[in-house]
Amino acid sequence: MKFAFADPPYLGRAEYYRAHHADAMIWDDPETHRSLIARLQAEYPDGWVLCLQERSLRTILPMCPTDARTAAWITDRARYAGRAVAVRRHFEPVIFWRGRGGPNRAADFVFTGQEPMPAGTQRYAMNKSAIRAGEAFLGRKPAAFCRWVLDLLGYERGDQVDDLFPGTGAMGRVIDGLNSTGHQTLPMFAEKVS
Repeated sequence: MKFAFADPPYLGRAEYYRAHHADAMIWDDPETHRSLIARLQAEYPDGWVLCLQERSLRTILPMCPTDARTAAWITDRARYAGRAVAVRRHFEPVIFWRGRGGPNRAADFVFTGQEPMPAGTQRYAMNKSAIRAGEAFLGRKPAAFCRWVLDLLGYERGDQVDDLFPGTGAMGRVIDGLNSTGHQTLPMFAEKVS
């Protein structure tokens, strides 16, 4: 099967990715996200996953097929919100569509710890000039998140997963690791409820 994983610059947050994507600013236009969803539908009929931020869910979800589902990635620490907010953000929505059929294999949420930051790096320091210069990368996903995404899709060894926005390369490393261990399916939800 052929799947896609899309984690584009989030709607309204494109400025933080200019150093990493030459065309980053187009992602602040909802029509760019509509075009991405159309591409996902056309090129990946087996299934796909799309990451986004909670504030853009109202805009992006109606662009998706009516049978697309939402899931939640929940972390152990609140994400930087850009300013003081009354309710801290501990989750990001994920939209997924189709995937391999069969028995229950995943939950529509995952709770993960955050990946360790490099020594001397503050997780919540919002240094916009460093971000814009490409010295910091926002949006890194931990390996546990990547395994959960693959489980949502029903990934099995030999399937193709196109990571359309590879960023730090975490998804590719997880897939390489799964393939090198010889697992046919993911161990994350190995104990199924009958």
